Amino acid sequence: MSKIPFSNSKFSVSNVNKSNVGVNPQSTFNCVGRIEKRLIKNSPCHPELAAPLVADETEAYKGGCSQSISGSYRLQKCSAICTQKTNVGLNSQPTLIPVSSRRRSIVMQGLRHCSPRKVAFTLAEVLITLGIIGIVAAMTLPGLIAKYQEKQWRVAYKKAYSILGQAVLRLQADGDYLSPYDDYFIGNLPENLGVYYSPNFGKNFKTISKYFKATKTCFDYNADECWYCNGEAGLYDSTPPLYLGCTRGSYAFVDASGMAWYMFHNNEARILVDVNGDQGPNKLAHDRYCLYISGADSQSGWSRNIDRAIPVKDVISKGRWCPEGNCLYKTWLLK
Repeated sequence: MSKIPFSNSKFSVSNVNKSNVGVNPQSTFNCVGRIEKRLIKNSPCHPELAAPLVADETEAYKGGCSQSISGSYRLQKCSAICTQKTNVGLNSQPTLIPVSSRRRSIVMQGLRHCSPRKVAFTLAEVLITLGIIGIVAAMTLPGLIAKYQEKQWRVAYKKAYSILGQAVLRLQADGDYLSPYDDYFIGNLPENLGVYYSPNFGKNFKTISKYFKATKTCFDYNADECWYCNGEAGLYDSTPPLYLGCTRGSYAFVDASGMAWYMFHNNEARILVDVNGDQGPNKLAHDRYCLYISGADSQSGWSRNIDRAIPVKDVISKGRWCPEGNCLYKTWLLK
């Protein structure tokens, strides 16, 4: 029998016969067997593997392992088992009698074909998945971003409320506060008949700007330079439900943090703050809020002595000071 190289270099193949083994073929170490059946019965992997071995390709194995191990793995495993059995207590050359090189090549090729298939996504599957993710993101992200912005505006609103309250205390402590009762008049026009006004509201507003360390003041008919006038500000003569615009003659300033402050009317108590300046959306109850400076004797800004900032009351219905409805000016500060 000719010497044929085997794929596993750990074992050598010799041109030997049974007498070289040194054991009785019928003993426990009897490895004599013959592969006369197909290597892999009905194998789908390679057409030649499913064919029976011809006489010149059928070689004797030491071990009769063909009953328990299948395919190309069986060929290598049986050879190893037979080598171990023939070497126990013997000093003889191990005997391995593999199949021919051609058959071994077919077996190894079949092994490659029969290897477990690697799982992977196709390009179409990846694109479909990305498309679905994009649709879900487009549906959910705007809502999440809007909620995040609303939360940021609420936080800034509380900050503005706190800063104004501190400025009020300093205004009173410095003795610079001017009571509206010291200088007022009553409206006599059809649209404001019986309404009380005081120029001291505007004067107090100009004074407290110094406590905010204002970076820009607009007290000379140039309110639009400090306050974005295309947003909501409760203006009477704008078309509902937007109430857009501002009065250029009203007082306004921008503080060191970038917040914009604006007097709705220089003779009225209401003060507006835009917590992010010129940035949008410039809407009431979003980034714009209404506050008063007041004392314990009033909830509308008409006080002889001041010690606090107060928000306007919650407005549920749509209107001048709440174009979109459900403006919880007071409730938001308590959360």
